[in-house]
Amino acid sequence: MEAKATHRYIGSSPRKMRLVIDLIRGKSVDQAIEILHFSPKHPSKPAEKVLRSAVSNLMNKDDNTKHEVSDFFMTIKILVTGGTIDGLEYDSMEKAPKNHESLIPALLKQSRVTSKFDVGVLMQKDSKFVTAEDRVLILQKCRSAKENKIVIAHGTMTMPLTAKFLGGGRNSKKP
Repeated sequence: MEAKATHRYIGSSPRKMRLVIDLIRGKSVDQAIEILHFSPKHPSKPAEKVLRSAVSNLMNKDDNTKHEVSDFFMTIKILVTGGTIDGLEYDSMEKAPKNHESLIPALLKQSRVTSKFDVGVLMQKDSKFVTAEDRVLILQKCRSAKENKIVIAHGTMTMPLTAKFLGGGRNSKKP
């Protein structure tokens, strides 16, 4: 698939623009947009604008072929298990808050995250109460996720145990 977009009269020299374009040459679209978005170089902003325009042109190019935005843009799956970031610190499961909502979606909105993301709340537990069954649930959700990038918001108390458990099953996408 190929698309074209142009931007005229950019207030930057061709040499400086070429340096920025060389940063993204050969990268996937999602990586290129991420690199351009966070690059401090002046020509990166118009280059990002042109890249986004090219993706839009490609999507609108052929009415017979339907392209999904997720085919071009990186989507990040965020799995929330609770923990300190959500203010979940308690001594026993009986003292756990009952109807607690995660703060992660609000933090992402406030931070103006530009990448497409999907937040899934698996549980709202302090990490010291995460069980083997909970780790199996986390692994199943990771395997069933269509996204390649997954962030797990997990408390620090049992994070090494969960990471070791997930690391054992990381290479197979099948449940």
